[in-house]
Amino acid sequence: MKTIDTTKYKDLISSLEFSMSKFQIERFVLNEQITDYKKLKQSLVEYNSRLSIYEQNLCDISIQEANITDIELDIEEFNDNIESKNIVSDSITNRRNKNYIVRKNAELKKSKLQLDEFIKNQDNILFELSVFEKNIEELLTLISSERFLEIASNEKLKDDYEKEYWIKRFSTNAFTDIMCNGTISNGLLQSILNMPPETISTIFQDAIVKKMTTENIMNVQGQIALDKIKTKNEFE
Repeated sequence: MKTIDTTKYKDLISSLEFSMSKFQIERFVLNEQITDYKKLKQSLVEYNSRLSIYEQNLCDISIQEANITDIELDIEEFNDNIESKNIVSDSITNRRNKNYIVRKNAELKKSKLQLDEFIKNQDNILFELSVFEKNIEELLTLISSERFLEIASNEKLKDDYEKEYWIKRFSTNAFTDIMCNGTISNGLLQSILNMPPETISTIFQDAIVKKMTTENIMNVQGQIALDKIKTKNEFE
């Protein structure tokens, strides 16, 4: 059977981070939520999900540690029995004894590899938990625990915060459509029209303001670039 060098890239692989990066979590998991309330809510959901995995990993680590100890004791006990009884075995018994040890050593190696994986996974989960915990603490300075619990138990407040989220979400999406395509896509327009009537004009107005602000910034930056080119050419 063909084999490979399993240690060839060990140092490179051990340096990798298999967890989500802090930048990835903050920019693409939480920032997608737009409003502070939604960011806090999503942070708590993500934190709770990883907390569950963390607790399961603790159980898996304990189980694997116990398995490793049991296998090591099985091997030790087997060897002790062979030595203490001075058993003279025939060739078939010897082969079976060797196979038993081979199987036990393979089980031992497999359990140690699984334990290493659980520990690595635990390190990744702990890192992600720390990032979400930091964000939760920061967001709780903007929305207190008391206020968050009040929203959760009050349907009207919950609807108000949801409305705020969708106004900002749709206005951002409309702005992106206008900047990229010059118009709002049919699917997005249909979704916006499903909003309460009093919010629709706000969505369009916000999108237009974002467009004008962005165009002004682009014009200023463009002029700065042109001025730099002009100055450089004059010196040359």
